[in-house]
Amino acid sequence: MNNPIGERVSRHPAAVVEVRREFKRADRNVDGRIDYNEFCELLQGLEAGMNAHELRQGFHEVDTNKDGLIDQQEFIDWWTTD
Repeated sequence: MNNPIGERVSRHPAAVVEVRREFKRADRNVDGRIDYNEFCELLQGLEAGMNAHELRQGFHEVDTNKDGLIDQQEFIDWWTTD
């Protein structure tokens, strides 16, 4: 799944700081992970225009360790990959 802004984001430390801020915004319950509902809210806020199937598929692609949650490193890897 491509990153939500449609362009590659650098792994430069300053860019990663911004990605971490975005992660914290998406992590509404502040548990250090993004669940499916938080992921959907994030993409809807970015107007990604994805249907329910695409959202579910995208979530599973980002959740690389398949624990049902997106941790910060998974999020950074996703956001900084085209």
